[in-house]
Amino acid sequence: MKNIFDSNILVKVGEFNHLKDLVENGTLYMTPLREFRKNSTPGVGDSEEGNLLTCQNMEVWEEDKKLGTADIETHNGIDYPVFCCFNLVVKKINDDFYWGKIPVRLLKDFSKDKQNPAIVFLQQKELLAKLSQTRYANNFICGPVQYTDAFVRMWTYFQKRKEFSYQQEYRVVLKEKCFEHYKKVNLNAFKFYIDIFELPENIVDMYIILHKESVTDEKIAIFFNTYSERMLESQIVADLMKRYQELTK
Repeated sequence: MKNIFDSNILVKVGEFNHLKDLVENGTLYMTPLREFRKNSTPGVGDSEEGNLLTCQNMEVWEEDKKLGTADIETHNGIDYPVFCCFNLVVKKINDDFYWGKIPVRLLKDFSKDKQNPAIVFLQQKELLAKLSQTRYANNFICGPVQYTDAFVRMWTYFQKRKEFSYQQEYRVVLKEKCFEHYKKVNLNAFKFYIDIFELPENIVDMYIILHKESVTDEKIAIFFNTYSERMLESQIVADLMKRYQELTK
């Protein structure tokens, strides 16, 4: 029986002012891939971002005749701007509730180079609807990042090595070259989101309870908490449910 589901919830970690501008004014800050290639921050920087890598032992053919193999590696730096989020995957508790987890490693990686780090929860369906209404609508490509260590890696703005798999990234790519540090795309203000939460210095894993309406696209109904002490996940889920029910009496 299936017990793991996409939640329709995207989690964005970033500068507080940028996130506030996003949800209140619809300003989407997109970063060119070259900025990640230049960034040496572990977890954030990736020298392969936007590179098109072809294959090892590539077969060489002339019409129907195989001539042999060759090792070919090409690097074509793509500088498309991207908007990156954590794609929240959840497990079912019962018919009404789901739970999910945002790993502390992700929160630390994407907040350590920010002056005022914060987090916001967005609805994927609403974001895609807003993107479709902009003048760039035909140039957006959206979807989850695939993680692989295979040498053949095409379209690398949607592929990263497995060492980044904890990021569970959902990415919006604008197929248009960007020469600035940021690309701003203007959307309308968001209707469905959870208020921006400033991240503390002692960040820990963040556990989340979602009502089924969040998973079925109707609205966002989330309660979240953090736990610094060691607890079994079953204990954490039980505690979250208890706290949620107390708050919604």
